[in-house]
Amino acid sequence: NTKVLSAKLENNKLTLDMSKEFITEHIGGSTGFTMTFAPIVLSLTELDGIDEVWFTIEGKNVEDFKGTDTLNRAFTREEFLGYIK
Repeated sequence: NTKVLSAKLENNKLTLDMSKEFITEHIGGSTGFTMTFAPIVLSLTELDGIDEVWFTIEGKNVEDFKGTDTLNRAFTREEFLGYIK
């Protein structure tokens, strides 16, 4: 049920504004976090001109994503490369 509300590219940073379901319907936990964010970040940073991905929820920064991490920062490809085997 999650929707991408908007996508904005500026200075090689892609900001994805997601609907609230991105959090409310997420299973949570560190594995769930990685399984959600790694494919998105790794796929998008394969594209020319995107070096990092920033997520907002309905236009707002999120300090706490289900007790696992903060979304109040940019995610880079290097952060998730260790999960590819």
